[in-house]
Amino acid sequence: MDVYDGHSNDDENTIDISLAIFRGHKGEVNSCTLSPDYQLLVTAADDSRLIIWNVLKRSKLCELIGHQGPVNSCVFSSNNKLVASGSHDSTVRLWETSTSECLKVLSGHSRSVEKVCFSPDDATLCSASWDKTLNIWDVKSGVILHCLVGHSDCVKSCVFSSCGTFIASGGWDFLVKVWKLKPTLKDTSEESKWMLRRYEKAPGCDVYVISMKGHTGNVSTVAFSIAGLLASGSWDRTVCLWDPFRGNLLKKLTGHSGWIKAVNFSINSIELASTADDDTVSELSRKQ
Repeated sequence: MDVYDGHSNDDENTIDISLAIFRGHKGEVNSCTLSPDYQLLVTAADDSRLIIWNVLKRSKLCELIGHQGPVNSCVFSSNNKLVASGSHDSTVRLWETSTSECLKVLSGHSRSVEKVCFSPDDATLCSASWDKTLNIWDVKSGVILHCLVGHSDCVKSCVFSSCGTFIASGGWDFLVKVWKLKPTLKDTSEESKWMLRRYEKAPGCDVYVISMKGHTGNVSTVAFSIAGLLASGSWDRTVCLWDPFRGNLLKKLTGHSGWIKAVNFSINSIELASTADDDTVSELSRKQ
């Protein structure tokens, strides 16, 4: 596992990069996430383990052992107290960061869990699965609040909006979907009523969903910006920018020669980075 630390030098056009290598897994590393305070790193691998590392000391703090298959996804809660993981064994696990104890095993999917993400307030957790569904879990009780049905193939990615009201998902049915989880007072405005007319009620739950077509390959990754834009990356080698509230495709970005693996916005929403299996990282900056 490689971790890069970068800082600007006297030349504003260049950045000095240092590299730290963390060794400990005995299989392919599938996911890694820094804690919000950048002090800890959690990694998940095919060896069925997660490892929490001290970033500054570049040392292993503990191993999280319990999954019965490759671990595909891992993420810290915003307060650093919890780690969530999703595995090929069809379960989601919640771990206490300070003790490495497994607090809950969340069973509800019938196939591999590909992605997990916390809501901004850490009260709920979303998991995306090969069983074509997303589960929304109550973190405190471990109960499934909603099972989101609508994709016709594997759901590979999911992410909460910064307000916590929306979830975006990307699937191998080539679709990006945005799910509206809970009504708000603003939904009574004429603009919100117009927006909701573009959404459909999801089967079996009080959630609304809009499907967005633009990709011609499996959608592997999705990301919200703080400003409310949505980006998606696909095996069709493109990145799409969306207005997620109206379902409009704003721009399709080309340039990669390989499958898109990840997309992410900068904190200020001005830059968008994408990585692909063509050994490149691309960056798009919005003009001021």
